[in-house]
Parts: sequence; structure tokens; C-alpha cells
Amino acid sequence: MLNLKIVPDEIITAIITNSFDFSLDNLSAEDGEEWFKCNYPNVTEVFSFDMAIKTLQNLRFCHQSPGVYGFNDFHLVLIYDVLNLYCVHKNLLSGKSTPIIKGTKIVEIDFEGLLKLFLSNTDFCVCCLVKKEGKPTLEKLENKLLEEDEYLLWDDKNDVPLFNLESTKYPQHLVEERNNHA
Repeated sequence: MLNLKIVPDEIITAIITNSFDFSLDNLSAEDGEEWFKCNYPNVTEVFSFDMAIKTLQNLRFCHQSPGVYGFNDFHLVLIYDVLNLYCVHKNLLSGKSTPIIKGTKIVEIDFEGLLKLFLSNTDFCVCCLVKKEGKPTLEKLENKLLEEDEYLLWDDKNDVPLFNLESTKYPQHLVEERNNHA
């Protein structure tokens, strides 16, 4: 799994997997390179088309692996754009009536809520990142399998569920309950 800010539940795990699959499917289509240029404003500043696909495939592998994998700001740019596009797409497509995740009533994904809960540093500036770090190389994009003492310290507020059987928005309880436990 990816080293997120808090322990991922089954919904965010499905959202990340589905967003990676959605992007990889569209990128591998005949017009994938054009789709890439039109839909990933931040990623296109950092990644070539081929490098974005390879990196996304690697992130997907890491996300589905039992170990915990770290990621850097280059990965974060890609994760940010991929999740954002997926959330926009699913929120528009669901029409507030079709569940986004099977077996739930969730018809809306709160992208900003996901960022606050699961990703540590979303205050990146793509231009500054490229200026400071240069374009990513394969070495910079390698995900490191973390040792137990290298994980982010997941907060102990994770006992407050982010959704329930009646939730129509995910994460449902970001503002209400988690902030009350802070």
C-alpha cells in the first residue's frame, strides 16, 4: 500500500485503485496521449506521456502490495491529478443517484476531503518542483519499500469512521467527527 497520512479504509483503497485503473485505461486508448495532455494540467508539466504511464503502473503495483511504499512530490503530482480527474468524472457521472462504490450508497467523493485526510503535503507548486528538482528520472521515481520505523505515524483518531452504511458522500465524517476529536 502507499504510505498515506492515515490507515486507508476499504473505500479509499477502492477509490485509489479505480482512479489508477481509470487513468491507465484512458492513457492506453488510441487517443491516450491527447487525453493525457487535456486532462492532467500538473502532470504534463512534470512527466512525459510514457513516464507518466510507467510511474502510474508502478504506483498501482505499490498500492496493491502488502508492504508500505513511500512516494515523493513527483508521485504526489501524479496522484493528485489522477484522483482529481477520477473524482470529477465519478461525481458528474453518478448524478447523485448511482453509487460510485458497489455495495455502498456513496454518490459523491469529496476530493478536498481526501487530500486533507490521506495526503501529507499537497502544497506543491509544479513550477517550483521542476525548478528545484529538475524533471524526474527513473531513480527519482522509484518507490521505496519502507521499513516499519519509516512509516508515517498514522494518527490515533482513525477510530472515527469516514462513512457508514447510509453515507452518500466520502469522506462523510471528515469535518463533523474527526475535527471534534482533534
